[in-house]
Amino acid sequence: MTFWNGTAVTTVARTVVDCARHDRRDGLMVADAALRDAIVTAAEIDKSLERATGWPFVRRARSVLALADGRAESPLESLTRLRIAESGLPVPDLQVWIRDPWTGRRYRVDGLWAEQRLVLEVDGRDKYVGQELQREAEREHALRRLGYRVIRVMWNDVIREWPRTLALIRDALAASPPV
Repeated sequence: MTFWNGTAVTTVARTVVDCARHDRRDGLMVADAALRDAIVTAAEIDKSLERATGWPFVRRARSVLALADGRAESPLESLTRLRIAESGLPVPDLQVWIRDPWTGRRYRVDGLWAEQRLVLEVDGRDKYVGQELQREAEREHALRRLGYRVIRVMWNDVIREWPRTLALIRDALAASPPV
């Protein structure tokens, strides 16, 4: 417990642990956001987890918080990563820069399985409009020219169509990388 304006409240780390104890999805989204916004550190979360030993659902919290990563930039990125991990697949490295050796341009991707040269892009509902859409298409084309395969997922793919999306990711990971 800590105090805020004279009122007893839980610490951010304790709140993150409690969220992860009660719901895997919400817990990871909260943890990723708290780490990304630097309002808590991984060490503080670990310390709070230690204090929670023996509490109900602390195992769930440990498994969820092992995936926590402040590089996730949206709740959908967090949820996608959780669903991938729960499916037994390796999670991609997050927010990776890929450099085009011919042009010198750099492209940051939401997720990358480097060995398979597979890019994961997680698009929210309103991510690209107008000129942004054109730039994103050019960016994806450049990544493909560099030999990367690109999988794009949106809310519907992760929430309603997960079996199909999972099959797409699984097949892409199993395929040999492009030459």
